[in-house]
Amino acid sequence: MKLLTFFAAAAVLTAAACGGNSVPPANRPASGDEGAAAAFVALPSASEHKELSVRGEEVYKKFVCGSCHALGGDRQGLTGPPLGNTAERHLVRLKGDELAVRRWLWSHIRNPEAHPGVYHGDSAYSAKMPGYPQIPDEELRALVEFLMTKR
Repeated sequence: MKLLTFFAAAAVLTAAACGGNSVPPANRPASGDEGAAAAFVALPSASEHKELSVRGEEVYKKFVCGSCHALGGDRQGLTGPPLGNTAERHLVRLKGDELAVRRWLWSHIRNPEAHPGVYHGDSAYSAKMPGYPQIPDEELRALVEFLMTKR
């Protein structure tokens, strides 16, 4: 019986140490920008931005981002910050540098702990965003362009 209790406690502690559904740091990209500079060498053309942002909305749905983030400016009782005005908030923070905002969003989605957002540590949000290294680069690029439409 003691052995069973020991293994149960060990399993609980292991799950807690791994952050629940977050990806262990060893599986995250090692670069300082999580690959953002390679993904966004330059700003997309207007037509490319439009095409990517349409695909990005599908990526938003595919990875169920809406289970934590509302698309408008109101939180709607969800655990993560609302995404309305996301691009605008970060454009102000990064002094209007559109390329820097795209790179930051990419890095933040890949590894939020290494690239914290403005709500990092805010006790109003009950969930900690896990990293998403499993999103394919092209899909993440599209998701970032979709988020850039949130102004």
